[in-house]
Formats: sequence, C-alpha cells, structure tokens
Amino acid sequence: MPASISAGIITTPRHSHLDCRALSSRSSRHSQQPIIVPDRLLDPHPLVRATANALRQTGNAERAEGTTANMLAGALDIRVSRGCLDRALRITDTLLKALALHGITAGIDPKTSTTRLHSGDITLTLAISEQIVAAARRPPGRRTTVGDAVPVRPTAMLTITVRGWVQRQWHDATKTPLERRLRGIVI
Repeated sequence: MPASISAGIITTPRHSHLDCRALSSRSSRHSQQPIIVPDRLLDPHPLVRATANALRQTGNAERAEGTTANMLAGALDIRVSRGCLDRALRITDTLLKALALHGITAGIDPKTSTTRLHSGDITLTLAISEQIVAAARRPPGRRTTVGDAVPVRPTAMLTITVRGWVQRQWHDATKTPLERRLRGIVI
C-alpha cells in the first residue's frame, strides 16, 4: 500500500475492503477481538516501515536523555530509547493496523513529524514515548541551579498519547504492559 503526499501530509490510503456503511458492524465485531502485538515486526504498515528505515539510517541519533531524537520528516512520532525502539515499532504497527479496520487512516505531517489519525472530519495526533527518570540524585548539600543538566535514564516504560479535543494517555504498568492496553485505544 503506497503512501501519498497531499498538501504537506503523508497519508496511506484507506483499505479498499472497508466501506463506511459497513463500519459500524465491522467495529462491533472487531471490538470484541483481542489485539495481539507480534514478537517480531512482520509486514509492517508503510509508515512504520518508513520510520524504521529512517531511524536506522540516521543511527538513532540520541538526545541527552537517551531517547531517539525523532524529528525526521516523514517519520512517526516515536520517542524511545534504542532498547525500546523495536517494541515501540511493533506496538505502533499493530495499533495502526487495528485502527485501519475501523476506517481510521494514519498520516504524518512532514514539517513537525506529528502522527495524525483521520476519521471523516476528525483528526487526532498520536505519539509513543518512553518515560525517563533522574539517573542520579544531586549530592547532599548541593543546590540545583537553573541550567544544571540533570542526568536521566530511560525506563523501558512506554506511553501512548492521543490528542484531539482532549488528551488521553495509556501507560505501561507493572502488571499490564502497553501491548495489552491497545483494545482501550481501539474502541
């Protein structure tokens, strides 16, 4: 399925087997099925494939906090450490494919690398990020001043954020990984 660029937005076409009249019956049938994230990235969504290739070609340039500096034009909004990149791509791939079953298409704003989800007149943004924490406490008796760099480290705990009229987030949890929360996103 080739991606196309229109008015500065990279989009993938709707799946031809979906039709808006059948969406409600398909949605109810699909909403009962579990969403399974595979152990490997197989036959990735075109936007996931393009993002994976772009990040691999740039060597996953990392920001100070150890997460990928994903401001690449035409790449999905994925900001995670190298250690979580494969997992984040698999989750994003599974999510985009599940949303497509509901008639929701994905696109990327190449100027901002914002991932956009489209359904009729509604457009939402999608991002996946990794939580970071302070790597070390400041020494006792030393005050932190403005401009002090605080070392941080990635946690391998991912968050999916969807923004529109309101913002909603789904987080990894100790007992329930993000992979098992995708059904809550795809309603």
